[in-house]
Amino acid sequence: MNEDSSPKKNFESDHCGTPKPTARRRFQLVLNNLTCNILSPLVKRFDCDFKKFATSRYALDANFLLRRDFNQNAEIHALIYFTPAKAKRAVKFMDLKLNICNMLTTAMSMPLARIILDESRRTSNLPYECPVRGDLLYTFNNYSISAETLPPYFPLMTLNFSLFTYDNQELIAEFLLEGTTLLR
Repeated sequence: MNEDSSPKKNFESDHCGTPKPTARRRFQLVLNNLTCNILSPLVKRFDCDFKKFATSRYALDANFLLRRDFNQNAEIHALIYFTPAKAKRAVKFMDLKLNICNMLTTAMSMPLARIILDESRRTSNLPYECPVRGDLLYTFNNYSISAETLPPYFPLMTLNFSLFTYDNQELIAEFLLEGTTLLR
């Protein structure tokens, strides 16, 4: 087999920048809708938007501002549902409810949760421990979302990612992202 007819390999870098072979994704990711909703007077500002940079590559920007510091019992609830292309029912892929203070200080053991938190730390001014302050604008700039974020075995599907924020067990804000995976 000559060089031109050899199979193409995909590579991604590990945390040290060393290339490692990856499984080829047979899909592209398309983001369809992003919504950020304020559900309590505790939240002064919460807005978000995304931009498409290339096929399956997006950047998310978001801002939030609280009227006062989060309580120590503040929680975040992350849900991912997907509906396979030929199915009628949604399947729950991830359901994770965490105390925000614990989340900020603890290493995540779930791979997808770790990817989300690592990218949040890289692109935002979130603290690494509590308190999450009131009257301080927290920003996410160019949070990267791409097909590589999802496992290569993901089916063709509709995807819903929801992030609910609670303070004193009161729902104060929701972040809703909808997308699809399509054949390349």
